[in-house]
Amino acid sequence: MLSAKYMHVLLLRLPRRIAISGFAPPSPISALCVLPSRLHQPRQRTYTTVFHKVDSEFPDDEISKARRWLNTFKVSDIPRDKFDISFARSSGPGGQNVNKLNTKATIRCSWDELDWIPNVILERLRTKHFRYLTKHDNVVVQSDSARQRHENIDDCFQKLHDMIHDCAFIPDDASTEKVEKWNEIKKRANEARLAAKKRNGEKKRLKRTVDW
Repeated sequence: MLSAKYMHVLLLRLPRRIAISGFAPPSPISALCVLPSRLHQPRQRTYTTVFHKVDSEFPDDEISKARRWLNTFKVSDIPRDKFDISFARSSGPGGQNVNKLNTKATIRCSWDELDWIPNVILERLRTKHFRYLTKHDNVVVQSDSARQRHENIDDCFQKLHDMIHDCAFIPDDASTEKVEKWNEIKKRANEARLAAKKRNGEKKRLKRTVDW
């Protein structure tokens, strides 16, 4: 049996023509028959995928070169001589070294010195919230995760490498076969959505014609 609270909610949702004083549905089942069945139906989802060229302002050959560069890019490829390296007192883990020895490493390089990175990648770094880029157009990375200076320096360059990969990801161009496949999926999803909309409209029409 339905609780009194739930029956009150059901009655409030009845059509106006039957929500008259003194009227009570003959049974809870009768009341449920006139309610929308939206809560009992799975939600229709439409999946769409848009394929477009990345960085259309660049020629296709430059984008392809940048993609190949990124796929083979390693930490050892970063020219360390382009960076100024400095040290400060660490506030991180290190036991007795904390706040006593200058083990915290900072690497710094001006944006103009990043000429070893393809232009396509540089453009994406500027537009993808590259966290190590300062308002003065300097790339600054810090690390105090280790006790030794050289380990913190290595960690700085590892952070820079990982961030470049994360921000400068270039998806492969979509093949014609993939585009056709997703267009077909989109078409079927749209047809299913329209069919569900038509069924819901028919149910509403039948409810309005019920003679109470």
